[in-house]
Amino acid sequence: MICIVMDLSKNPHSLTSRLKRHQLATESGDVVWFELGSGAPLLLLHGGFGNHLHWEKNIEFFAQKYRVLIPDMPGFGESDKAPEHTIEALLIPLISSLHQLIKSDELIDVVCFSFGGLVGSQLVLTRGHVGHLAILGAVGHHVERRPRGELVNWKEAYANNDQKALYDAMRHNLLMHMIYNESVIDDNAVDIQTRACTSCRFRSREISWSGGLFEKLERIKESTATQVILIWGEFDVTGDPAMLAEIALMRFPHFRARVMFGAGHWVQFEKANEINELLLEWLSLPNLKIA
Repeated sequence: MICIVMDLSKNPHSLTSRLKRHQLATESGDVVWFELGSGAPLLLLHGGFGNHLHWEKNIEFFAQKYRVLIPDMPGFGESDKAPEHTIEALLIPLISSLHQLIKSDELIDVVCFSFGGLVGSQLVLTRGHVGHLAILGAVGHHVERRPRGELVNWKEAYANNDQKALYDAMRHNLLMHMIYNESVIDDNAVDIQTRACTSCRFRSREISWSGGLFEKLERIKESTATQVILIWGEFDVTGDPAMLAEIALMRFPHFRARVMFGAGHWVQFEKANEINELLLEWLSLPNLKIA
């Protein structure tokens, strides 16, 4: 059964309906956060053309131990647009709304995906008080991309309410960019991709391609005690994971880097069990010591 939903407000995704929803006003517009669980705060930041559902297979696992907080970042999902298409402009309402949920000096852990890694890295530098920073499918590194094939433009099908063409386009794009193993691409994955892409109003691609990741990590290494781990799927199309891991470990020997075999870019969805267990163990590591 094709489970594309065109009216998102009337037909929430099954996970969304199980989460506590916060619509928080800021000077730059409303930011919508979702919450599950109790304990120390764990932030999950989605990728470009994404929303909170990028973490569909991870939220309930971590909610067994943590208070999991997942925004639709400004310009994505149910949140209002960011005032400008920059990380700095996105962070102002994001942090302002976050501090309506937790104290401004409360220690948090942050797990990011793709473009969210650039946002999360800057959040560490701007806000501080981050014990652990994990970036999955990190972009912004200037390592050559490895496209699997051309993406299909889905916007005409969406505008014409052609659900079959929209479904086919989203499924194709998942296989070309997000997921390596085609058997993982079910109706649920297509539904998440459709909701995320059709509600995106933030131009993240140019930021992701412009670099800056390693420069942010260098500043984090020099000025914080944050534990950092970088994880890529073996077949990530946004860069060569083996090369990226080697570069990361050469530049940041106190950080960690892993390549998850048999996975593509959306590694926390395709290899959810492995990622969940790996991160749970890593999150228990004490903060680094600043020399």
